[in-house]
Amino acid sequence: MNNQIAKNISYPFIVERCGIYVIVQEREGDVFVTCPFQSCKTGFVDILDKTLSAGAFPGVILYQKIDDFLTCVQISDRHSMSAYTAYTLICQALDSLIGLKLHFDKAHIELAQKFKWHLVKSGLVQYLG
Repeated sequence: MNNQIAKNISYPFIVERCGIYVIVQEREGDVFVTCPFQSCKTGFVDILDKTLSAGAFPGVILYQKIDDFLTCVQISDRHSMSAYTAYTLICQALDSLIGLKLHFDKAHIELAQKFKWHLVKSGLVQYLG
């Protein structure tokens, strides 16, 4: 499966684990992770930072809170991360987040799921599960 993903992966894409997902996109060589949940409160930003650092990357470059439930995290700049590398590192970070067994608001998760399927059905992003 990983070889298949490596051959076909490109930005933008969605990665999901146990109902929690992020949108990964590249703009002018910079890679951003958009989180439709409170990524700082849940500890995801810290987990992502540690995962990136362990993978020989500088860590989280920039964190921006859009509103109470939407954040954007820059994880790479100047074309320094392939889509497959981003996918691999983000999967590790999401798996770590899920391992914490946090409680997410059911109504918010349902709304985020509707938004995700809108993005996928529109063809704007690849869904990588």
